[in-house]
Amino acid sequence: MSEITNIESLRNHAIETLHKLRMHSIDIEEAKTTSNLYENIISTLKSELEYNKFMKSDKTIPFLEGSSGQEGIRTLNSKRLGEDVRNLEDHS
Repeated sequence: MSEITNIESLRNHAIETLHKLRMHSIDIEEAKTTSNLYENIISTLKSELEYNKFMKSDKTIPFLEGSSGQEGIRTLNSKRLGEDVRNLEDHS
């Protein structure tokens, strides 16, 4: 996996983690730990957005600006993603 540098790469890492879980190349505990880390990153971004809103600031958050020339977002269809999430919940 490449370094997480923006929201697109975070999304790609999350999708890759689901894929690894589905392929049984990581265990459920590692997937949960990784998911918690991603949630913490998103939570700090939400806090920063709320702070900017409260301060009436138009300051941009570079992490949210996208990849600008990096590999595009890899996607899974929502049905498959939903199945992966349900399978993760069933194994917890």
